[in-house]
Amino acid sequence: MRRAQPGAGSMIGELPYSADEWDAIQWAARAVTGAARDGDPAARAARFADLQAILTEVRGRHGNHPILWELEADFTPDPRAAADLYVRAERASEAMGRSTLTVRLSLARVLVEELAQPEGAKLTLQSCIDDLPNATEAQCALWAQLLAECERQLPPAPETVADSGAGSPDGITDPTTTA
Repeated sequence: MRRAQPGAGSMIGELPYSADEWDAIQWAARAVTGAARDGDPAARAARFADLQAILTEVRGRHGNHPILWELEADFTPDPRAAADLYVRAERASEAMGRSTLTVRLSLARVLVEELAQPEGAKLTLQSCIDDLPNATEAQCALWAQLLAECERQLPPAPETVADSGAGSPDGITDPTTTA
């Protein structure tokens, strides 16, 4: 599936849901993963519908916790819809004063790898720079990898007159001279 950074399962202690509800969510997520791994699109779609139904039921009982939006995004097959869900999770996390690092890493990955939007991905990565001192080594490595991919995909910055003139006051270079 799409998750850029594992760890949702470790957040059970922070969630307002019962262990049974969390078990149902994890069961449905594993079923989606299994169907995708088996290469069965019809089963994957059916299991994803099961996951969405469980998430909707849990939201109805407990409200819109950011982990629910993030989990749905992780399994959403449409990259644009997944990005929208990650943004929703990011906003909900910010509103609750929670860390946004994992959701921003996932959003940046979708933007750069699936939607060919390196500018948006780079802005997303830059927005979590302050979280990196508390991030895991794997999260920092992923952040650096995604940023490098953004830089690779971005068009080169245009040369300025000062750069292209190599010291010439009028910005014109003499091709017969060497530096």
